[in-house]
Amino acid sequence: MNPDSRKLLAALVAVGLVSAGSGFAADSLAPGEAMGTFSIDGKSVALHHAYAMTQPGDFDETKTDTAILLTEEPLSPDSLAKLKDLESAAQGKGNSLLLKLDESGSAIREVVHHSALGEASLQMSGMTHSGVHVASRSREEISGSLATTEEETFLEHRYKSDVRFRAAGFISDPARQLFDSLKLLLVFAAEGLLRAVRFE
Repeated sequence: MNPDSRKLLAALVAVGLVSAGSGFAADSLAPGEAMGTFSIDGKSVALHHAYAMTQPGDFDETKTDTAILLTEEPLSPDSLAKLKDLESAAQGKGNSLLLKLDESGSAIREVVHHSALGEASLQMSGMTHSGVHVASRSREEISGSLATTEEETFLEHRYKSDVRFRAAGFISDPARQLFDSLKLLLVFAAEGLLRAVRFE
């Protein structure tokens, strides 16, 4: 077996392990798609659209959080063009569920917009009611699922979630960023060496 075949086999095995661990194939949803529901006080809403974006950390701006926004209706092209952060993008845009993950992948913030709440929203920082499982992640998308273990009390409201998603957007990968930075430094160093050789 040649090296390329070994790499392909390893990738296929990894995908199989991810799919088995998550209970569904990471590519069973289209990019930007969500499937599932969340409810407030027994009123259920289906979520169809999924967005993701990396942002400065809520608790430490030198670190990077990943925001995942799941919505009933799609965000408008105008909203996406002016997008600065997903939490503000969800305000006044109907039913939605937002989760933030820290660099370790732990869920650290949850924001719920639901018609049953009127203009208000439910927010929690530092922990979340919904547990998040990340099945796969790339620079373009993040796939996984989120769910409460049962119907829970969220600021005096009954709350439940069970959604899987394939959120599309700009998602930086810290390890990949380091690799790209080192690669860029090597390119600059090589160019500098070539210029020095030319002038000698």
